Amino acid sequence: MPYKINVSWLFLFIRTLDKHNEGFKTSQIAVVKSQSPFKNWQAVNKDEYIITFAAACTKRLTKIEIIMNWIVLVIAGLFEVAFAFCLGKAKESTGNTATFWMLGFLLTLSISMYLLYRAIQTLPIGTSYAVWTGIGAVGTAIVGIIFFREPADFWRLFFISTLVISIVGLRVVTH
Repeated sequence: MPYKINVSWLFLFIRTLDKHNEGFKTSQIAVVKSQSPFKNWQAVNKDEYIITFAAACTKRLTKIEIIMNWIVLVIAGLFEVAFAFCLGKAKESTGNTATFWMLGFLLTLSISMYLLYRAIQTLPIGTSYAVWTGIGAVGTAIVGIIFFREPADFWRLFFISTLVISIVGLRVVTH
C-alpha cells in the first residue's frame, strides 16, 4: 500500500523541526502535484501533494556525532556504576549517612537514565541498552571487589572479561 500524506501536516511538521534547530530545512524536500516517480508515494487527492524526497524525515549524522553519542553512552554506564556504589554504601551506613548515600543514588540514577535517553536518540536501543547494562555490570563487579571485599576468584574475573569482550564486540558491529 502506498504511503499517503497530507501536505499541510508535513509543512507544519517541517516548520516545527526548523524551529527546534534539528537540522531539517524546508528546501530539503521536493513537493510535486499529481504523480510521483517513486512507486511508494502517491497523491491522496488532487488538493493534496506528495513527497518525492524523504530527506525531510531523516537526519544524517556525522561521524563526530556518532562518536559523541557513544561517549555519552559510556558515561551513562559509569553513572550506573556510581548509583550501584551509592546503594552499597547506603546498605553499610546508618542514619543521616545512609540518607545522603540514597540521595546520591537518586542523583546518579537520574543522570544515568537521562544520558541513556540521550544516547538512544541516535544509537540503536537494543545495542545501547546492552552496552549500558554491560558497563554497569562490569563496573559494579569491579567496585564490589575493590570497595566491598567481594571475592575475586578466577571464574568471576573470567566472566567479567567475557562481558567486556561482548561490549566491545557490540560497539564494533553497530553501524
